[in-house]
Amino acid sequence: MRMPVYEYQAIVKLGDGKTKKEKRYRYEYRKMVDGVKYKRRKQGFISRDEAANAEYLDKQNLQNPTTNKKEVISLDDLFSAFVDNQRTKLKPTTIKDYEFIFGKYFDLFKNRYIHTFTPKELNKWKNSIIKQGFSERHTNKLITLMNKLIQYADKKGYEVNLKLLDELEPVRLNLIPKERISWSMDEVEQFFGSFDLEDPRESTYYWYFKILLDSTMRPNEFRCLQKKDIMGESLRVNKTCSNKIKGKGLIIQPPKTPHSVRNVLMPKDDMDYIKSLTAAYNDDDFIFGKDNVFAETTLRRELDKHIELSGVRHISAYNFRHTSITLLIKNGVPLNIVSKRAGHSSISITMNHYWHLFNGDDERALNGIKWGKKPN
Repeated sequence: MRMPVYEYQAIVKLGDGKTKKEKRYRYEYRKMVDGVKYKRRKQGFISRDEAANAEYLDKQNLQNPTTNKKEVISLDDLFSAFVDNQRTKLKPTTIKDYEFIFGKYFDLFKNRYIHTFTPKELNKWKNSIIKQGFSERHTNKLITLMNKLIQYADKKGYEVNLKLLDELEPVRLNLIPKERISWSMDEVEQFFGSFDLEDPRESTYYWYFKILLDSTMRPNEFRCLQKKDIMGESLRVNKTCSNKIKGKGLIIQPPKTPHSVRNVLMPKDDMDYIKSLTAAYNDDDFIFGKDNVFAETTLRRELDKHIELSGVRHISAYNFRHTSITLLIKNGVPLNIVSKRAGHSSISITMNHYWHLFNGDDERALNGIKWGKKPN
C-alpha cells in the first residue's frame, strides 16, 4: 500500500532575483524495520506520479535491502577502532585527551549503534555541551571528536546517517575565550619595558619572550629549537616538545600537522642575538637552555613577574602566539601570509580563530563603494 503524496507550493528562482510559486509534490512516511524507526521524506517532484513512484521504490528498498547492506557498529567499538587507527598519527597526549573526553561527555550514546543516532539527538547533545559554559575551544574539541567519529564510520563503510554532520559544525560563542586574548601594542611595550637589560639573567628572558612573540610559533615549537634549526635569517620549525606524560621526561616529536613544518623569517636583531648566543654551540644544542630546554615553571615564573612589574593583563605563553597573529592582522598583513607563518593548515582555520578581529568589515566594505553615478 502506497502512502499519500502531498502537494505544496515551492518558491522557484528565475534569475535576476525574481521568483515564482509552482506546484510541487513530496512524500513522507515512518516505518519500523528490525527494531529501528525510520523516517523518510523527499520533496521537489514535478508530478504526483513521480513522487508516488519514488516513494514506492524507497519503501521497497527499506523493506528488502540489497545484499550490500552496510555493517553496523556501536559508538564504543567505533571509538576503539578510531583511536587504534590514530595512535601512530597523533601525540600520546592527544590520544589521552580523546579517551578522557569520550569517557566523560559521550554517555548519552554509550553502547548505542551509530546508525540509530538522529540529528535531533545530536543537536540536543551539542546544546547540552554548550550550556556547560566551557571555552569556545574546549566546546569545539568535544563537538569535533564526535564529527570525526561519524566521518570515520562512513570512511570504513559502516552504516551511518551523514546528515548528523550538519548538527556537528563548530560553534562560535559570543565571548572571546581567554586562551585567545592578546595584548595591544601598548601592553607589549609596557611588558618589555619592565626588563633590566643590564642584568644578564633578565636580558636572557627578555630575548626569549621577544623572539617567541616575533616568531608566531607555538610555545612548544619554540622551546625545542636547536642550533641546526637556524637557516640563514630564518628559524626552521620541524618538531615540538612536551613534558605532559609523567615519568617520560622531555618528549620531542613531529609538529601538530604537516603544515606546521615551516621556515619562519625573523627580524635581524633577533637573529643577531641567536647567532651570537649559539656561536659555540653544537648543532643539537637547544638555542635557549643549551643542554636542556627552559622549564615551563621557570618561564611561567618569569612571565608572571614581569606581568606584575608592567601592570599588563595576565596571559599565558600561548597568548604570545595569539598576540603576534592579532597584531599582524591588525597591521594589515594579508591573511594568507599570517596563516602560513602561524603554521595553520588553511586560511579558514585562521579566520575561524580570529573572527572577532573582523567585526565591522561590512561597514568598511560599504564605505568602500565609491563607484557609479549618483541619481539626479
